[in-house]
Amino acid sequence: MPNILYNKRTLLGAVRQMESPRTFLRDTFFTNIRTFQTETVEIDIVKGDRQVAPFVHPIIGGKVMVNKGYQTNSYKPPLVAPEKIITAKDLNDRLAGENPYETTSAEDRNAKKTAEYLELLEDSITRREELMCSQAIFEGKVVVKGEGLDEEINFGFTNNATIATKWSIDGSNPIADLEAMYSLVQTNGMTNPGICIMANNVANAFINHKLVKEVLDIKNYQLAKIEPKTLPNGTRYIGRLSLLDLDIYTYSGMYTDDWTGASPVTKKFVPDNKVALLPIDANFSLAYGAVEIADDKTEQIYLAEGRRIPDIYVERKPVRKILNLSSRPLPILDKVDSFAVADAL
Repeated sequence: MPNILYNKRTLLGAVRQMESPRTFLRDTFFTNIRTFQTETVEIDIVKGDRQVAPFVHPIIGGKVMVNKGYQTNSYKPPLVAPEKIITAKDLNDRLAGENPYETTSAEDRNAKKTAEYLELLEDSITRREELMCSQAIFEGKVVVKGEGLDEEINFGFTNNATIATKWSIDGSNPIADLEAMYSLVQTNGMTNPGICIMANNVANAFINHKLVKEVLDIKNYQLAKIEPKTLPNGTRYIGRLSLLDLDIYTYSGMYTDDWTGASPVTKKFVPDNKVALLPIDANFSLAYGAVEIADDKTEQIYLAEGRRIPDIYVERKPVRKILNLSSRPLPILDKVDSFAVADAL
């Protein structure tokens, strides 16, 4: 195998050719990818209105309609920069899966190890992006917590719906609650939600609810259809609520939280008790701020634009090679009223 991964330029080319792992929330709803040449990004937050064209006197002429459609917000996406270390031992020891009777040069092992680590770093950033998308949808904010960091990027959204009687309680009405959430999105967001995401415990309560079962039992008028299908990436299609033209999904994707408490904890991307209604064509923004990077020849620091910015350099005490993959992602719900979230349990 030729050594193609020794310098930053060839490393950047390799990263650009890599395919990011597929995810449900990011790849379904945050499809408007935007990169910036600055660390700060500016996004237009769209809030529609229902202005009616005014009547005008033919002599007086037209009337200017004030633009109330959007406001521009400025954000500084947080830096995500996982690293892996390559040592001389890595280049001399046999790699996992490598034929013990095959002669492999240190150069070839270096290329293989670099490619392997790039994939691991890409996976970790992708999981971080999926978590940020989850937080943006279900909490209305992105939590930035790490070593020396403890802050929030709060979008200040007010699209939380209230379900007064939880679905596990007698007298609750899940279908009426979904109708109310649907109406909220129609009224404020001027769009029709087409996807309903339920936490696993919410989906179980919904499917087994007395009123939902009654709807399913109505013959010759199919208000709903429960037809579970397992899809890739931890996604499961539950069925369709034809009454509202809603497809219902659960998402069991998980991540390891090793920054909140003393011990790592496995958590869900869709928190328990949550239900969300979103448009099929959400096209929310996923913005990327520029990343600082040093030029080895000129020793100058400059800003690099892109989704992923790789870096590779050598430390001498101790001697080791550092492989870094940096990104400044920020999911932004720029169509603020086009979805609704509630606690169903």
